[in-house]
Amino acid sequence: MRNYFSSVLVGLALAGAMAPGPSQAISYGILDCDSVSCDHPNVVILSGLRAAGNGTLATCSGTLIHRTSSYYVFLTAAHCAKSWRDSINSGFISSVGVSFLSSVTRLPFNGFDQADYAAGGVPVRHPDFGPQDGNGWIQKHDLGMVSFTAAAVEAKFPEATTIPLTVLAGDVNLKLQNLVSATTKPQKNLFFYSVGYGRDEYLDSGTQGDGSNEGGWNDLGMLGTRRVADRQSFDNLRESILQTSQNPALGNNGTCDGDSGGPTFYQTLQGPVQVGATSSGDLVCRATGTYARVDIAAAKSFINCGRNFPSNIQRCGN
Repeated sequence: MRNYFSSVLVGLALAGAMAPGPSQAISYGILDCDSVSCDHPNVVILSGLRAAGNGTLATCSGTLIHRTSSYYVFLTAAHCAKSWRDSINSGFISSVGVSFLSSVTRLPFNGFDQADYAAGGVPVRHPDFGPQDGNGWIQKHDLGMVSFTAAAVEAKFPEATTIPLTVLAGDVNLKLQNLVSATTKPQKNLFFYSVGYGRDEYLDSGTQGDGSNEGGWNDLGMLGTRRVADRQSFDNLRESILQTSQNPALGNNGTCDGDSGGPTFYQTLQGPVQVGATSSGDLVCRATGTYARVDIAAAKSFINCGRNFPSNIQRCGN
């Protein structure tokens, strides 16, 4: 198993930065946007902005969960926030950037183009982030947040003022244990769907949004990455994580590198509700997906802190 993070972290690890394992992209997914509109405009790509020169490091996905006249807050994964904080402290990156674009531009050997991002993000991770039940590959409370000034976001993306906030499970009192227990067995008929930017969404001549690209981060023909969504079926529920089946033979699809921190939704009659954030999964991104739950008390307390204190979000965690 592996954490879902960007492959550029290999370079960070070699350079001495603290780097949890990578997150990936949605295999066999469906493009989130057409020529007219996007299904999930509140899903974003978050990247560490290189301190010197152009380009990005350590790319994840996230959701817009809070907005005031002064600040925006985005929910992501703790392992992303930790790596960004370590990289800021080490001087590898200057801040975290956010983009609402449905696709971002790739630069040869330098990650993505900083021109696609608003800068200045401050990351924080859940204070109780760590190994779950002694299993190093499953992280409990793998939730992070990034705070930006509204001036920085809106200068780059003036449309951000009208993008709807993501509805979280805690906002509508949706509890996963109740949802699972109320589902007619077999519970594999309970479906969720994830959204994010990542490896299998890379744009080049070999990518059609179907997981066919194998070029990786050193492929000079790769033009960028894009927002993609698709479904998984229920597999297991633990104290702080949701696990799903990502078997394409069953019509399910998998999260992969770059999707870390992106949302997992449950579709209600009132609309999509985020129940988790992409955390980790199998090496091939086509078997098991692991998502940090946002419906539990520890998650809601962390998220509420970020919403209440966006100007000093680091008080909410580590």
